[in-house]
Amino acid sequence: MSSSVTISVPATSANIGPGYDCLGLALSLYNQVTVTRLEGAPRIEPHHAMVETIAALFFQQRDVAAAPFAFSWSIGGDVPQSRGLGSSVTVRLGVLMGLNELCGRPLNKQQLFALCSEAEGHPDNVAPAVFGGFALANSRQWFRFEVQPRLKAVLLIPDFEVETVHARSALPESVPHHDAARNTANACTSWPPSPRASMSALAIPWRTSCTSPTVGTWCPASLRPSVPG
Repeated sequence: MSSSVTISVPATSANIGPGYDCLGLALSLYNQVTVTRLEGAPRIEPHHAMVETIAALFFQQRDVAAAPFAFSWSIGGDVPQSRGLGSSVTVRLGVLMGLNELCGRPLNKQQLFALCSEAEGHPDNVAPAVFGGFALANSRQWFRFEVQPRLKAVLLIPDFEVETVHARSALPESVPHHDAARNTANACTSWPPSPRASMSALAIPWRTSCTSPTVGTWCPASLRPSVPG
């Protein structure tokens, strides 16, 4: 059995349109995570709370017969950190899949998805990172759709970091009923995506009423989205 493995994990864009915490897209930017088994007492090099948590979850699974062992990990690639492109998923999923490979693949993709979603706290970045394409997911199940080749992603990557916990702290604890209803209607009328749908027809349903107004609390004015009335 191999003592070292390198896993390639794609960047992801999530919270797409009205799909807060449930719609995500895999992108053609990647990080590579290398996990190497070490000799000696169980330990993780370098120490990182995120890695320790996902490793503990992995070894707690009843399908994993291996006892915790010492390993090192490293990461490199093109996914910018804390820029809204799922960099934390590349770390968690890369380490998780690396450990799974080193232990002989005791967990399938569905189990890896569930574990990583538990650690992330939401599945919208995890599903496309695991399964690729465009994904609709909750904590228990997922649906994957191919992305039409004519659709291209345009990324606006800020020159400052935004931690997920800080961005989420800007969200209100509740939203007006009419905003929630409009957001739900937009999500329903834009799903599933049709290869024959025109771009103009998709524009309105993909707007969100629940999250965009809060972006201005931490985002510079030049990057703030316009919100339709």
